[in-house]
Amino acid sequence: MNAVSTKTTSNFLRFETSALKQSRREGHKEGEEKGHKKRVEQGRREGIKETNIETARNLLKTALTLEQIAQATGLPLKKIKALKGEGSSQ
Repeated sequence: MNAVSTKTTSNFLRFETSALKQSRREGHKEGEEKGHKKRVEQGRREGIKETNIETARNLLKTALTLEQIAQATGLPLKKIKALKGEGSSQ
């Protein structure tokens, strides 16, 4: 191998290494952004669920039927019955 091809190979390897590092940084950043969005969405869903549970607890204090409460909150009837059981044991 002569001096010119050694230098060319060396420059090529430096370029490839730099490109790989850049790709890795971009991939890492993209992964962090996707993970953040996923955590935000999961938190939003959990917040909505907790709000619906609290609403159901409040509606259990009214004259509504369990079926009506389930329909109003979107919670399963089984969950409404469990919440009612929690309230009666206090």
